[in-house]
Amino acid sequence: MTNRFVIFASYGNDSCALIQWAREWDLEGVAVVYSDIGWATEGWEKRVLEKEEWVRSLGLAPYRTNAIGFRQLARDKKGIPDAALPVVLLYPQDRAWHALARRERPTQKRYLHRRRDGMKLPTR
Repeated sequence: MTNRFVIFASYGNDSCALIQWAREWDLEGVAVVYSDIGWATEGWEKRVLEKEEWVRSLGLAPYRTNAIGFRQLARDKKGIPDAALPVVLLYPQDRAWHALARRERPTQKRYLHRRRDGMKLPTR
């Protein structure tokens, strides 16, 4: 079965509630993706393993990706990344998941107007 829906889960209470919601609504083709960024507290790996087993018991598909880490990203970019860089750069394996989740996103942004502070507001 192909994955039609992607849930990026930390396996905290909020993402577990979203996973439960997907199950209760009988969504088919749900992929639950956990991105290990290497900052988890001691014992979190045990929770992740328990929740991945729970996800399987619900009939959903758990996946796991790893981040390259901030130090490696700084080395690759030859400096500290700009805050405006998308978080996707930290998770190169997640790019396919993000593309799947976005489906078709416009390549060119249009803006209705600017806020008083100069921030652009994208159209829908």
